[in-house]
Amino acid sequence: MRTIFIALFALLFGGAVGYQFGSTGPKLDAEQHTTYGNDIDRSQIKETLQNQARSWNTGDIDAFMQDYWRSDALRFASGGDINTGWDVTKARYKSRYPDKATMGELAFTDLNVELLSKTDALVFGRWRLTRENDSPNGLFTLHFKQMDGEWKIVSDHTSSATP
Repeated sequence: MRTIFIALFALLFGGAVGYQFGSTGPKLDAEQHTTYGNDIDRSQIKETLQNQARSWNTGDIDAFMQDYWRSDALRFASGGDINTGWDVTKARYKSRYPDKATMGELAFTDLNVELLSKTDALVFGRWRLTRENDSPNGLFTLHFKQMDGEWKIVSDHTSSATP
């Protein structure tokens, strides 16, 4: 009798868990589907990226860096390396792109802005540099945080496509 009770309990408990989580993970309540912010936030974030591209395309890394969070906690991951800090990230850019020819012309495409909360957003997209002899490109994921009314990049994960 005890074995039947345990088996029945396991079956009922397992069914309840299976119903709640399904085969693809937890079910989301309607409240969890809420999109935070509005199109103004999305537009501001996209404008931030357009400003970055304009700064890059004039060869101005200092201006390009203004949209990153000026903090030692800024996280930048690329090429198998993780760097932390605004100054470290800026130095990396200046080392890898010492002149306008190396910088080329930057374009961002396929932007997808996901507003996670009133102060957090993820941006997925593609980047491409057009230079005289090549055109490196890849993907990026940026974590933006709204601080003092401005959207700042607090984490950047950029990858390069295989040539």
